[in-house]
Amino acid sequence: MKGVQRIAIEVLLTLILMYGSGQLAIEFPGLNLPITLQSMLAILLPLVFNRRNAAGGILLYLILAALGAPILATGVGGFKYFLSDSGGYLVGFYLMAITTTAIKPHIKQPRVLIVFVIFILQHLLLTVVGLSWIWISGSSEIAFDTHISPFMPGIMVKSFIGALCCEAFERVKSLLTTYRVL
Repeated sequence: MKGVQRIAIEVLLTLILMYGSGQLAIEFPGLNLPITLQSMLAILLPLVFNRRNAAGGILLYLILAALGAPILATGVGGFKYFLSDSGGYLVGFYLMAITTTAIKPHIKQPRVLIVFVIFILQHLLLTVVGLSWIWISGSSEIAFDTHISPFMPGIMVKSFIGALCCEAFERVKSLLTTYRVL
């Protein structure tokens, strides 16, 4: 029964955190683009939770959004958002979660630099999927100054924060295990 409870808790927490991170936009001086933490969480959650539970929670988030639940950024939902320019990025969240689950077993002792590089590479994957979606749909012209460069500072910040969060989580988990709390 404990295993079922853990699955339910981690899937639910993933769903709540993905929703909450889309509603919170961080404004940085000098950037014309607010930063949400959804992409960071789509990488971080499979690293700190059971990887399948986190990927399942992200998939549930996307299914609920496609069915119309107002859980996407700014409180919207519906399948039409998956057909828009944002669709590739939404699908990319799940692809990042899946690739993170494949990478996780190979990270024996998460180190900030290694995990930072993983975050950068995963954000690169998200960018390629998102821009490919836009290119295939032909809905808008893709330009470096509108579709890539505005996102670079946010990717760096999110990757750094994500790597620090992952390391902090591993240290806390190690302490709790040492003192037999977990």
